[in-house]
Amino acid sequence: GAGMGVALGAGQAQALLPNARVQAESAEWEDFRRRFITHDGRVVDNGNAGATHSEGQGAAMLFAVRFDDRATFDRLLRFSRQALRRPDDALLAWRYQPGAAVPVSDFNNATDGDLLGGWALAEAAARWSSGEYRRLAAQVARDILRRLVLPLADGPLLLPGAEGFLKPDHIVVNPGYAMPNAFR
Repeated sequence: GAGMGVALGAGQAQALLPNARVQAESAEWEDFRRRFITHDGRVVDNGNAGATHSEGQGAAMLFAVRFDDRATFDRLLRFSRQALRRPDDALLAWRYQPGAAVPVSDFNNATDGDLLGGWALAEAAARWSSGEYRRLAAQVARDILRRLVLPLADGPLLLPGAEGFLKPDHIVVNPGYAMPNAFR
């Protein structure tokens, strides 16, 4: 009732804090999943006319691994590999526009989406002991190195995408596409 409380020692109160944080974060994941991930595994960018982007797919896959949500991970992976897969490598097209006559009108990739997706696959392989996820992660890593890393005299340069960034007189660089935590 009102006015009745339970006295907890300092150690007991600290022991409850991580559980409360985990529950709050799990509730946020559930809310995100409910609001932004469709039944077929497409992450909806409602600030961008309902489009789906490879970086949204990759980030959601990483969240699914972190929250031990293999069913959602598999839905996200299936959509990504079916709708965003490029024909000649394991990278993903950067955007899917639902309702368009051609939902993927530009097959160029976005390096951040590929890094997030490959990172999520590597973590999923470890968490769920999956050789298939490990194989897919290795394919993504191989194609990132093959298609997106430009060897230069001063060291390698990560391109923002496979096409359109090598100009006759300069290279277009965007450090925002690099994700050092994903490189491991």
